[in-house]
Amino acid sequence: MRNSTLSYGYIARILHWANAILLIVVWLTSNFDEDSALFYWGHIMVGLAAMAFTVIQITWHFADKTPDPLPGLLEWRKTAIKWNHWLIMLAALLVTSSGVLLWQTDRFEDFHELLSSASVLLFLLHLAGVFLYQFTIGNTLKRMGINLFDR
Repeated sequence: MRNSTLSYGYIARILHWANAILLIVVWLTSNFDEDSALFYWGHIMVGLAAMAFTVIQITWHFADKTPDPLPGLLEWRKTAIKWNHWLIMLAALLVTSSGVLLWQTDRFEDFHELLSSASVLLFLLHLAGVFLYQFTIGNTLKRMGINLFDR
């Protein structure tokens, strides 16, 4: 259930993958017509769920130990990974919070869109780093429960 020195536990994995899916769905539904029920239920409600999962994920991060850094990485890459994870969680929290403000006040639209773009960029950097490590050094996906590309 809990993290080990080598991998993430079931709770961290569930929170990670559920939140990743929620944030992708929020992004995919961002282009719906704002007056449609699909926008309301697809974007806003899933965004609220993503906000809740982000708060729970951050809380769990402090409640459980973090696995050791990936082996075989230079120190600057370990630092970049750590910062990327924190910035993704911060951006997810800020983009969902600004979405709530936008929903309630019709203000902060530019800020919300800027944060959304930053979130997508951080997500893509995260994916690039995961796959770069996975296919060149070691099996990072296994730490999050995926053995599809097991090395």
